Parts: sequence; C-alpha cells; structure tokens
Amino acid sequence: QAAFNRYRSLQPQATDNRNLARVMTGLIRSSFQIGQIAQTESFCNEVISRNLSAARGVAELHLGKTMLERTQPDRALTQFRQVASNYTDVSGAEALYLAGVTLRLQKNYNASINELTKMKTQFEHHPEWVAEAFMLVAENYIDLNNLFQARATLNSIIDYTKDDTIKQRARKRLSEI
Repeated sequence: QAAFNRYRSLQPQATDNRNLARVMTGLIRSSFQIGQIAQTESFCNEVISRNLSAARGVAELHLGKTMLERTQPDRALTQFRQVASNYTDVSGAEALYLAGVTLRLQKNYNASINELTKMKTQFEHHPEWVAEAFMLVAENYIDLNNLFQARATLNSIIDYTKDDTIKQRARKRLSEI
C-alpha cells in the first residue's frame, strides 16, 4: 500500500514518457499486489493507450494476470502467450511461465509441460524463470504419475541451476517423491 501511495503521489510529477512509464509500472505492480484488480486493469489500459513502450510489456502481462484473477483462464492464456511471443524481457518469461500455470490449473498437464519446456530455448537468458518452469514441469509429471520423469527433471534442476534456493527446493521435492 505504501508503494502504491508513493507512486500515486509521483504520477502528476512524471511529465516525460520515460518517467511516466516508470511510475505506471510501479502503479501496475503495486495495485496488483494489494489486490486492486480493477485499478490494475485501468493502469494497464492507460499504458497501452498512451503507447508507453517502456511499460507496455508489464502492462500486457498484468492484463493477463487480472484475467486469471477474474477466473478467465482462456482469455488469460491467450494474453500470456501473446506477451511471451512479443517480449523477450522478464515480462515475456513470466508470461510463458504463467501460461504453463494456467494450463496446469485447468489440469491440462501435458499442454502445461509443452508450454513450460519452451522456456529453455525462448528465455534461456532468464535462468530464474527457466528453473521455476522446470519445477512446475516436475509437478506436472507427478500429477501424471510419471515419477521417473519428475525425478529426472528435478535432478536436472539440481545439476544445472546456479540458484541455491531453487536447488534446495528441487532436492526437497525429490526427497518427497
């Protein structure tokens, strides 16, 4: 809430597009975090209508998140796929991950696996999202009762991920199955 209030107070002072994009990005993220879904959607639409290119990826990603929050998974999935194909930055990586999450929520585990495995080639420059995606791939394999593939995926995460926190999560999950 404090961040949201601060960004709100900065909004009138952001006179050029670069600063306005920064403020709008902060407003989008903070309003979503505090659960103001309608406000988030409004900020996203404002970024898009003003064509603030520096904030557009974040806006389009959060439009998908608002759709998912409003229990519109098909629309959210379409939005996430669009963001993932249009942006190579962290917004695109998160969008591809959320596309996999959305398919998983629909219990479409194989489609989720297919979506998430694109992360390795499409967003290899975002290793944290690649690792998160493969953690979810392992969970999909567990739900499909394919424990061999789940273990192989978790072992691969342990072997190739540099992030110790994710390695620990993979080890813990491996010990549970």
